[in-house]
Amino acid sequence: MTQKSWIYLGHGQRYRVTLLHSQKKGYATLYVDQKLIHVFYNVFGDFTTSFFIEDELCKVHIRLKKNGFWYGFEVDEKADTPANKRRRKKFRSDLTFTIIFFSSTIVLCIFAAIVFTKYQHFKSELRLSSTLATNGAYTPAQIIGPTAINDVWYQYQIENTVYTFELNESFSRGLPLKHGDQYTVHYARHDPSLHRLRLDLPEPELLDSLIDKTRVVHKSAHPYMAQDRVRCQVDSTFAHFGWQGISHLYQQLTPPSKNKDYNRITSQKLFNSPRYQELVISPCQH
Repeated sequence: MTQKSWIYLGHGQRYRVTLLHSQKKGYATLYVDQKLIHVFYNVFGDFTTSFFIEDELCKVHIRLKKNGFWYGFEVDEKADTPANKRRRKKFRSDLTFTIIFFSSTIVLCIFAAIVFTKYQHFKSELRLSSTLATNGAYTPAQIIGPTAINDVWYQYQIENTVYTFELNESFSRGLPLKHGDQYTVHYARHDPSLHRLRLDLPEPELLDSLIDKTRVVHKSAHPYMAQDRVRCQVDSTFAHFGWQGISHLYQQLTPPSKNKDYNRITSQKLFNSPRYQELVISPCQH
């Protein structure tokens, strides 16, 4: 007589499942604790029986192997029982909560990283502005490029040291930058690598050329606008909005697909802004 026992933990209660199997006579008896559940006959090979403990469907298996019998106990979590329906509902609820929780956590982490990065950049810009205001000097800077892969660099020399930096990609999409164009760098005397490229301070001849090119584009975009008004709007835009302002004017006919930073949509946003209306549009109507 072979005896096998398993412990099943129910809802706050412990159950002992016991199987007695006579391999020679072929009968098997199944008990839950001391209660007889089933008696089976002619069990000489593979056999499975099902029964409930509380609301869980349980199964006991008998398998005939080469070296004897194997016995197993399991809770059937796939059958369509009330317990399994509750289990699946809870799983879906837990899964939904987990997805929402981790998605929210990821979004918050990304948001926090962006805020932290911008805050660090803001602090860095404040420190740089303070440094340049108290210990700054100006020197010419020369544009290098665009290179074969459209990168634009600039360099300047302080005493015997040449400093070379890559221009921010967004700036290279504004006014046309040609190799050899000269702008201005505002640098810290104690550490010339601490600097700010002043694209709003090109050499006078270059500024005149850029303003003239922007006037041509602005006239093309508004062919019925008087030339004096075109000149006034371009000049006022540069005076109040600097290099980026006239970059929007220069690229105002460019599709967004060709220039994501300066195009006809970004230009319209600038034109329609209350500040632009107040500082440029209204004064240039007279």
